[in-house]
Amino acid sequence: MALYLRRYPERVRSIIVDGVLPPDVSLFETAPASAERAKHMIAEDCAQSPACAERFPNFEADVDALMAKAKEGGLKFEGHDPLSGEPLEMTMMFGFVVEALRGSFYTADNTTYVPLVVDKAMNGDLAPLVASLFSGTAVSDTMYLGATYSLLCGDEVPRLSDEQALKAAEGSFAGDSYYQYWSAGCKGWTSEPAMADALTPISSDVPALVLSGNLDPVTPPSMGEHFVQGFPNGRHIIVPGTGHNTGHIACMPEVMKQFVETLDVNALDESCFTHLKRLPLAVGINGNVK
Repeated sequence: MALYLRRYPERVRSIIVDGVLPPDVSLFETAPASAERAKHMIAEDCAQSPACAERFPNFEADVDALMAKAKEGGLKFEGHDPLSGEPLEMTMMFGFVVEALRGSFYTADNTTYVPLVVDKAMNGDLAPLVASLFSGTAVSDTMYLGATYSLLCGDEVPRLSDEQALKAAEGSFAGDSYYQYWSAGCKGWTSEPAMADALTPISSDVPALVLSGNLDPVTPPSMGEHFVQGFPNGRHIIVPGTGHNTGHIACMPEVMKQFVETLDVNALDESCFTHLKRLPLAVGINGNVK
């Protein structure tokens, strides 16, 4: 989108971007901190819920301990494939565990079971963790992976060296696993390098509506705020209680319709989002029961 706007500004009447990665921001450099932020927000919500705080008093420490077990190869699952029901034996390696959790962060409703999933895994029941991983795999099957590889292998992976990716991962439970996954895939994928101006800041007078979910684990609100600085006729709306992608949430379709029709960002009413928040975190398999 940014490159098209840069190349053909006269053909763009307005833009709406939802969960934006600004062209001058490195996805893999910021991904570990973004995932850590999303995890910490779950911990904060848990601490504010008496039932959750009592049931999972050490959630973040448990995540760290789970990651350590995964690195040691100590998470071996014997059971059934949650999608097919076929017998399954597998080791939940570090990257698998990261994606089982990080993938759950994308949708706010899925985050409600994360503390419970971590607790069960720490106590030897890996089935919910495996189910979380396979659920994310099922979602990825709906992606245009060829296009994704072409973009990430051409634009994003070359921005960092392995050393830089590892440095950026310091302090995050996710480590540099996201970068390592795509970097490995790119070794077998032919892609074109990014154009000279594709990864530079974008600015324009075109009316722009920029949307962010405040729980987004990969393109958090700080990215939307950074992006909208280049658009004097732009507005950034942060939707509470929402993960990655907000266009379908509550009254957002009507807000986008109004923007496209009027191009008046200042007239848009955000009050229809103020009631939104994350659902209560589950403390038992049936929800908020012990």
